[in-house]
Amino acid sequence: MEIRTLNRQQLEAFVHGPAFERLPFIPISRHRALSHIANPRATDGDVLLLLAYDGDTMVGYLGVLPDRLHRDGRIQRCGWLSCMWVDDAQRGKGIAKKLLQRAFEAWDDRILVTEFTPAAKVLYDRSGIFRALADPAGLRLYIRSDLATLLPPKREFFKRNIPILNAIDRIANAALDLRLPKPRMPEGITLERVEDVDNEAITFIESHRTDELLNRGRAEINWMLRNPWLISAPVVDALNARYHFSAVARCFAYHTIKVRDAEGRLRALLILSQRDNSLKLPYLYHDGDLALVWAVVRHELLRLRSATFTVFHADLRAFIRQHDDLSLRQRPLQRHYIVSKVFNNFLGDSTFTIQDGDADCAFT
Repeated sequence: MEIRTLNRQQLEAFVHGPAFERLPFIPISRHRALSHIANPRATDGDVLLLLAYDGDTMVGYLGVLPDRLHRDGRIQRCGWLSCMWVDDAQRGKGIAKKLLQRAFEAWDDRILVTEFTPAAKVLYDRSGIFRALADPAGLRLYIRSDLATLLPPKREFFKRNIPILNAIDRIANAALDLRLPKPRMPEGITLERVEDVDNEAITFIESHRTDELLNRGRAEINWMLRNPWLISAPVVDALNARYHFSAVARCFAYHTIKVRDAEGRLRALLILSQRDNSLKLPYLYHDGDLALVWAVVRHELLRLRSATFTVFHADLRAFIRQHDDLSLRQRPLQRHYIVSKVFNNFLGDSTFTIQDGDADCAFT
C-alpha cells in the first residue's frame, strides 16, 4: 500500500493531466481542486490531497483544507479533514487508518474535523489524537414540500419514483403557497446585494466579531464566494459522475446582502448559500437586532421559494424558534467538531465562536 500526497503545484498538475480524465473514479472535482489551490490560507508545501494506491490502482483518498486558528492574538496553522473515501472492495485492509496516519504526519497532528459519519468517528476515536471542540445546536425549518430531494437518498424505491415525487411537490406547494405571505421588508430597510466583501463590509465585520476561532477575513470570504465546490448544472457530467461526493447542483449560489436602515447605515451583513431548494446562513454579522436579521432571512426564504432553512448561529437559532411563522416543522440539529489534542495549550479554557460556514461547511 502506497500513500501519495499532493501539494498545490502537484494537485494542479494532477487534475489537468491526461491520466485524470481516464480514472475510473476521481478523488476530487477539478473545480474543487482549483478552489483548494486558490485558498489564501494554503501554503505551497501544504498537503491538500492524499491518495492510497494498491499497485497502480487508487483505492482511497482523503482531502485536507488548510486553515488558521486564532486565539488572543495568536495564530496556529491547521488542516480540516474533508472527503475521505475507501473502495468498498478494499475495506478491512486499514486503508482509512493509513490515510489518516499520513495526514497526521503531513500536518504535525494539527488536524480538525466536522460533519463526519459515525463510522469515521469510530476511526478518529481509535486514533487517540482527538478531543471534542464544540457541539453547537442547530435548527432546520421545513417550509415547503421537497420530497423529491429528501426521500430518494433514503431508499431505492424513491429514487425510481422521482417524477412522481416531483408531481406531489408541485401539488403540495401550490396549496402551501396560499398560506405564505409575499416577501416584504420592514419600512425603511433596504437590501443591497453585492458580489463580494468590500472595504465597508470588512470594516463592519471586524467591528462585530465575537471571539471567532477561525477569524476569516476579506481574502478568505471572497475566496469562498469566487471558488465554490459546487457548480450549477442541470445534470452531472461524465467526469463529475465519477466523484463520490457532490460536485454539481441544479442551483448553487451565494447571496451576500448588506442590510441598511433609512439613514443608509449598515445594520447587518449576511452571506446565504442556496443549494437547490435549501438555504443556509454561513456567515452573519449584525448590530444586535435579531428581529431585523430574521426579517431578512424570512424575505429571502420567500423570494427564493426555499423548502428548508438551516442555521447554527446560537442567538438567531433561539430567536427563530420563538418567532418562526413560516415553517411547517422545526427540527433540532447538532453539529460536532473535534480537534487534535496538540492544540490543548493553545485553546486553553477560553470561549470562542464558530460561524456556520467555518471549516468546509460553507462550500456544500
